[in-house]
Amino acid sequence: MKYFLFSFLIVFQCITAELHAEPTNLFIRGIPAGDPSTETYSPSDDPVIQPLDSGEILSALPGISTSRMGGHALEPVIRGQQQNQINVSNNGVYSFGGCPNRMDPPSSLADLGVASSIIVERGYSSVTHGPGGAAGGIRIINLTPDYKKGQFQSDVRSSWESNGSRYNESGQFAFVQKDYFLRGRGHWKDADNYKDGHGNEVRSSFRSEASGIDGGYQLTNNSQMTIGIEQQRVTDALFPGAAMDGIYDRVRTGRIGYEYKNREETLQRVFLLGYKSNVIHTMDNYSARENISGPFAKADSTSNTSGGKLALGFDAGHPLTLGMDVLEVDRDARRFAGPLTGVDPSKIQSYLWPDTTIRNLGFFSESDISLSSKWTTRVGLRYDNVYSDARDLDKKSEIPTADGKFISPQDLYSSTYTSATVRDREHNYGGLLRLEYALRENIKAIAGYSRVLRAPDASERFIASAKGADSWIGNPDLRSEQHNQFELGITRTVEKSSISLSLFVDEVDNFILKDTARGQDGIKRSDGATIYRNIDAQLAGTEFIISQEITPAIFLRSDATYTYGENQEDSGPLPQIPPLSGSTTVTYEIEKITTGIRARYALQQTRTDRDPTTGTGRDVRDTPAWGVFDIFTNYNVYKNIDLQFGIKNLFDKYYATHLNRTNAFDPLEVQVNEPGRSFAVGITGAF
Repeated sequence: MKYFLFSFLIVFQCITAELHAEPTNLFIRGIPAGDPSTETYSPSDDPVIQPLDSGEILSALPGISTSRMGGHALEPVIRGQQQNQINVSNNGVYSFGGCPNRMDPPSSLADLGVASSIIVERGYSSVTHGPGGAAGGIRIINLTPDYKKGQFQSDVRSSWESNGSRYNESGQFAFVQKDYFLRGRGHWKDADNYKDGHGNEVRSSFRSEASGIDGGYQLTNNSQMTIGIEQQRVTDALFPGAAMDGIYDRVRTGRIGYEYKNREETLQRVFLLGYKSNVIHTMDNYSARENISGPFAKADSTSNTSGGKLALGFDAGHPLTLGMDVLEVDRDARRFAGPLTGVDPSKIQSYLWPDTTIRNLGFFSESDISLSSKWTTRVGLRYDNVYSDARDLDKKSEIPTADGKFISPQDLYSSTYTSATVRDREHNYGGLLRLEYALRENIKAIAGYSRVLRAPDASERFIASAKGADSWIGNPDLRSEQHNQFELGITRTVEKSSISLSLFVDEVDNFILKDTARGQDGIKRSDGATIYRNIDAQLAGTEFIISQEITPAIFLRSDATYTYGENQEDSGPLPQIPPLSGSTTVTYEIEKITTGIRARYALQQTRTDRDPTTGTGRDVRDTPAWGVFDIFTNYNVYKNIDLQFGIKNLFDKYYATHLNRTNAFDPLEVQVNEPGRSFAVGITGAF
């Protein structure tokens, strides 16, 4: 509580200080004077060579931490929350991975390096972006070309990093005419194993190929239709933080949309979108590993996502949006095992996802109302009807357990929870109230409250991995998380500087905790198996960003993020909460050269949940503090052709971030370590 009072005083002092500040309209790069909890990032404007993995790109943005399991598919974390607590969309499309162990989180299913922009929303800012999303959202945007500028344009990127011989080739083109456009894009990425700061090889290689094409046709001056298809394939992705490797992962996505805009009418906007994605995933413990001590095992899974959205924008004296959206995720996963080491898996050992369906039908209303020349408010309401089902609940495994039994997912649920009835229908009501006050022309203060409900996903509700004490068992009777979040924020832009500060407190009823079975209330087992249960929790924190023009050629940007998480059932820490972390970048620009240095850091995390006999045991350790430096240079060779050079982890620091997985492959390492020093070169061109 002392922390929250102290944080509130900081905001109060910032607000009162602004009452005496001189107004200015100057815009400082990096921080527009807008929402303090929103960051818009354009990959094409960044002088730093883009990493291969989308998660690594996100990890450089303020307020985002990542969890590493290998060289690919880093999991983003915002405000101490992750996985389905964060909404990730690609041009309005939601796709969900096919791996129960998160070898392909949604952020890895899109190529962020070729996006027009990436919008990171920390916290809940709109009811129109789909169900859930209390932690925030990551929206990947590809802008529609301007029809009035008929032309052919393209850009290509090529880069190489020394540590792991990581190659990245990507490009896109757009052909625009008066009434239509056609755009294509693709990438090829190849990475070997990298070495950490002690020179130890980390199993992290992978290969990725992607392609996509989309187009649009202008029906009238006020309306257009768009259509797009894309696919991505990742092969031979090694994961030292898992018991298996990702042998094959393929996602295909299609979408079609219609949009109408007319500012002169009461109905000003009609937006309609439909989409479908299909993910096929295969992982095993033998194709890329040697000296297997147990039976060969593999898992095959599919994840099919379909959805749509209808939004109507009205001029009702103020902007008003009414709409509905639907999202259905069908998942099926089975693990096969051989009877002996060296024998290919052929029999079903577990129905990991027993042919599951989770369907969400949502209705929303949101309006931005100007109360005066200084006060505006956003009011939003949302209702979600959530349906859950699993069709293979009673199917028995083809391999017996250690005590000779053939078991089904329902057998696992019934032997684990006192109530194992599927909660197949939920009615979730939420909304937000957000006030904005213009202290000055260049200063904005924000205060908001939101109530957000998030339904359990397929793993939390239905995962059924039978492996004795290593079992992983979903809870079909889980309730939806209910987040009650309060937020304060301020943005200020004065001459040659910009500052942004936000504070939040999130009281969560029925927080879905991934726990270990030790005979808690409602839990029959006490063997340390992984289970899920609802608890009450509290999340709170602050995010701070500052940008400063030191001289006409030197710019500084710094950010810091802190999150506090508490399990209110036992007054202990929530697991998997990142420590205070941030970065500072100093950039020097002169004529055709941009060069700079970036310091990234995190303090030691001591509020951990490491003991599975008293808590979840999900935190690997009290992770030591760390700090690394990166340098980068961008040289404009000719017109739109740039050469890039960089050194990542300049001093070859040996470290792991707090959220990184346990290194299950190398017993000498505690966690999957981050890469050591790496030299990088690249070239970009726009034509």
